[in-house]
Amino acid sequence: EARARVAITEQERQDEELEKAKMKELAHANKIYKEKIVEEKCKKRAREKVEQDQVNVEKRAAIKEYKAKRKYKKVERNAKKVL
Repeated sequence: EARARVAITEQERQDEELEKAKMKELAHANKIYKEKIVEEKCKKRAREKVEQDQVNVEKRAAIKEYKAKRKYKKVERNAKKVL
């Protein structure tokens, strides 16, 4: 009977160690997953920032072109008035 209790106790200890090892492995996998998600979000934000910067550059160029055309037309009108 004592041997049976010792065997049961040993089996329970092994089961607990195995469970701890599984939990540790899952925690490690979860940590890696979270790090990967954070890295992907960071890369996505960087891509979106580059895209938005490009859009802003294009908008500024269009505004600059519009203002230049408007100024040219104004100068042209004033030149006609002088004549």
